[in-house]
Amino acid sequence: MQLPPGQEQEKFHTVNAVVGSCLLKCFLAARSFHEEVNGQVNFTEEHYHASYELLVCHGDSGFQFVNGICHGYAGDSVFIFFPYAKHASISGLPENQARFSIRFDLSEKALPGYGPDKQLHAALRKQQEEGFFQFQADSVFLSLIDTVSDTVLGDAPYSDLLLSGLLSAIFAYALRAMCLAQNAVRGRLAELTEKLIAVDYVEQEVKD
Repeated sequence: MQLPPGQEQEKFHTVNAVVGSCLLKCFLAARSFHEEVNGQVNFTEEHYHASYELLVCHGDSGFQFVNGICHGYAGDSVFIFFPYAKHASISGLPENQARFSIRFDLSEKALPGYGPDKQLHAALRKQQEEGFFQFQADSVFLSLIDTVSDTVLGDAPYSDLLLSGLLSAIFAYALRAMCLAQNAVRGRLAELTEKLIAVDYVEQEVKD
C-alpha cells in the first residue's frame, strides 16, 4: 500500500508495546518503515542508532556488516540491531524485495505487577555482546508485519491501538526467538561438557 507522493512524511507513530515484563516504545514513520527494492542492488552505508532497530528483509538476500563482521542472509530474515552497533548492508537482485524497519527503545525494568523476566534479560545481555540477533521469519510473523504496514500506510481510525497490539505480537515472536536461540546454545554447551567429562573419565580409567 502506497501513500500519494509528498504525504509520507505526515505519517508518524509512537506506540507502546508490551512483551512479558518489558515495555517497548516503538517509532514508525511511513516514509522509512516500508521500502520496496525491485531488482536493484541496494547499499546502506555504515551507521548506528541510539535505539534498537528491528529490520525485516522479505524475499531479500545479501550481507549485513555488523561491527565490521560480515553476516550473510537469504529468504525472509529478521535482524535486531542493538543500540550503537555499527551496521551496513548490501542486498542482491531478486524481484519483489521489501524491507520493514522499526526503531524501538526497550526498558528492562519490570512493569508493575510483574517479576523480572530473567531468561529474556540473559538473552538480551548475551546478544548485546554480538551487537545483533538474526532469525528467519515464518508465515505468521510476516502476516503481522504486512498488517502493520497496511496500518502505518493507511488511515484507519484509532490506528495506534491496532499498532500497539500488533507490535506486541511481533516483538513477542522476535524476543521468544532470541530466548530459544540462547537455550539451544546452552543445550549444546551442556552436551559438550557431558562428552568431555565422559572422555576424561574413560582416560582416567585407562590410566588406572
